[in-house]
Amino acid sequence: MGLRIGLLGSAPSFEEIAALAVLAEDLGFDGFFLPEHHQEPFWPSAPLITLAGLAARTQRIRLGTAVTVMGLHNPVRLAEETATLDRSSGGRAIVGLGLGYIERDFAALGAPRSARVSLLEEGVEVLRRAWTQRPFSFQGRRFRFEGVSIYP
Repeated sequence: MGLRIGLLGSAPSFEEIAALAVLAEDLGFDGFFLPEHHQEPFWPSAPLITLAGLAARTQRIRLGTAVTVMGLHNPVRLAEETATLDRSSGGRAIVGLGLGYIERDFAALGAPRSARVSLLEEGVEVLRRAWTQRPFSFQGRRFRFEGVSIYP
């Protein structure tokens, strides 16, 4: 199989990533994971959208993020998108969450890297509530939501 992955400083195409995911599934791997980096040329910048496309090309393999940088996302929107990915993949989504560390990613999206710990802590709590309560409310230092429901 002739795959060209990330040559000449460019991100692999969706077709190349899909070929790897299908190959991983055919070889019996349990999961296929994509990182989140927005200023690195070797990774797709929208891993959840890429994983949704892979869900249509695969049958069994779990599809996940390694990791989603919580401080770069609105947690309600992230709850909706990850729940939708899970439903559309037949329950195969895995969401890894983390602090993030690359200053350029935060700067490119106008996110405060200095607040990444509290954004992660509060974001995780918002995700839990969004996935388990309808409606839910949350009052924190970084986020405030009142009577919100998600419908994947």
